[in-house]
Amino acid sequence: MKKSVLILFSVLLSVFVLLPSENAEAAKKDEELINLIIDGENTVYDGTVAGFIFNDKKINIKKTPTYIFDDTAYINIKKVIKKAIPDAKYFYNKSIGRIKITRGDCSIIFYTDNMIVYKNGKATYNRNIPKCIEQDGNGGNYYLPGRLVFETLGYSYVWDDENKVSKVTETAATGKAYELYKYGIVLDNKVTRDIDNYHGELNIKLPDSVTSEDVVISDNIYKNEIYISIKGDHKKFFDNLSFNDDCENCVVQIREEYHPEDDITLLKIITQTDSEGLCLLHKDLISDENIKLIFDRAGDLYDKIVILDAGHGANDPGTQNFGIDEKDCNLIITKLIGRIIEKSGIKVFYTRYDDTLIALRDRAYLGGRLDADMFVSIHHNANNSPEKNGTSVYYSLLNYNATLENTLTSRIMAETMQNDLIEKIQTNDMKVLTTDFTVTKYNNVPSVLVELSFLSNPEECYRSITDEFRNAASESIAGSILKLYNQG
Repeated sequence: MKKSVLILFSVLLSVFVLLPSENAEAAKKDEELINLIIDGENTVYDGTVAGFIFNDKKINIKKTPTYIFDDTAYINIKKVIKKAIPDAKYFYNKSIGRIKITRGDCSIIFYTDNMIVYKNGKATYNRNIPKCIEQDGNGGNYYLPGRLVFETLGYSYVWDDENKVSKVTETAATGKAYELYKYGIVLDNKVTRDIDNYHGELNIKLPDSVTSEDVVISDNIYKNEIYISIKGDHKKFFDNLSFNDDCENCVVQIREEYHPEDDITLLKIITQTDSEGLCLLHKDLISDENIKLIFDRAGDLYDKIVILDAGHGANDPGTQNFGIDEKDCNLIITKLIGRIIEKSGIKVFYTRYDDTLIALRDRAYLGGRLDADMFVSIHHNANNSPEKNGTSVYYSLLNYNATLENTLTSRIMAETMQNDLIEKIQTNDMKVLTTDFTVTKYNNVPSVLVELSFLSNPEECYRSITDEFRNAASESIAGSILKLYNQG
């Protein structure tokens, strides 16, 4: 018995002795510097070097391992397909810089110098563009965001952070292959284009029953999308209204959808990016016969520009109380504000227009890039104490920017909105406060963050989700914005 105990103790001791050294070795490996050439530039990489597993089988990619950039696993897709995935095909057209991967009826298409990606035929905006990576003189290879590729093709993708490996498993593939092609200037007599490089216009014919009052145009600047909302079901009129070209001009694709819950027909226009990956600005001219979108890179297409930011989104719900997600409340209020001020001729750009998570710095940087006059971020508050309640508007003392002929500052914005909100929605006045939120501190234009109410307070949460409260809050903030323009 004593001998067995001694043996067990020796084994346990050896495990505890070896584990730290193994972990240290792994950590040391992670910290090793690797000289890479990325997109033609010499780079010292000190991040994670990861592996790849397909259907529980480890694939040897030692010479072209997976690298992590911006929390995204970049994989040499060509290599892993060749080694382990026979039902997927990889195509590269060097002359136009197109990478296409297919699996059955599924496909995903990248362009090596563009942020537009075609997922099963649908154009979408993606910041994780292909990276040409060379190491140890093994020649350049294009690396692509692994999760995006494999999930589009119908596989299951899991990142194993503990073992630093991408795990892909075979599942049923669903989708529709969609080759890129060009239409002529006229499409079904409903859409015409007149494009010269990045300067041009798009004309969309309206059904006879529609007037300009039935049309609302909004932007999701982060996703390079323009939304044209038309009251009523006009899907038959716009049936198959879809075209795309090979990323040479302003508009990449148009799609139509009918939303019965709102009784609107929605046209989604995916636009080309500029050199910084930003949507081309456009000016809208709406008549009872048609909609004309005039595209240009210049920020001076509009005299007045406001950026509205609905806080949180996607897997960041914000505060969650009584079955309510803050992210949803923020988005509803933000859209209501936008609809009001757009009627006054002010151009509104939304950091997000759906359930999307946008990086905080990316939200903040839009202010300067779009030459906006002001930036307003909408939030709802929470506290450990269920009794806590009230409204506050925050600004950063480190944001010294001024607009509207240098008369508008973040402090003036915050004070105006706080006073107007307290009078309109009759909540507890928690005063104007200063702190260094990312979206206010790093913005290049006057910026505020509004905390409308406490969702952690049962009574205030119930009131906050009523139409009466939401309409009053949005009318107040929109009124403050209009007042600030008049003062400026």
